[in-house]
Amino acid sequence: MGKAADLREFDRGQIVMARRLRTSITETARLVCCSRSAVVNIHEKWINDSDTSSRRQGVGRPRVIEEKGRRRLSHLVKQNRRQTVADRLEEKSRLGFEELTSIIHHFQFNN
Repeated sequence: MGKAADLREFDRGQIVMARRLRTSITETARLVCCSRSAVVNIHEKWINDSDTSSRRQGVGRPRVIEEKGRRRLSHLVKQNRRQTVADRLEEKSRLGFEELTSIIHHFQFNN
């Protein structure tokens, strides 16, 4: 019990489940072999954020499509599941739309 290392994701999950089952803070700390304050902090973070990970946000490769674009693409695919990207491009150019250009360019040049 100290500042040796961060808890594994599995241990964090055990803390959350034990607290959801109304296990005391002391019993939960004993179960996972960590401090009581760690149990309180992890459980509080889970209640507030629904997340227990301590990973830094905003690191790694940037996403190709933002969340809004992904939802829009998903909606377009659900409209016509058999339509290919090429068919979609042709239809949009025929109708004169400039919609979803970045997504369409991504599929054109990366596939």
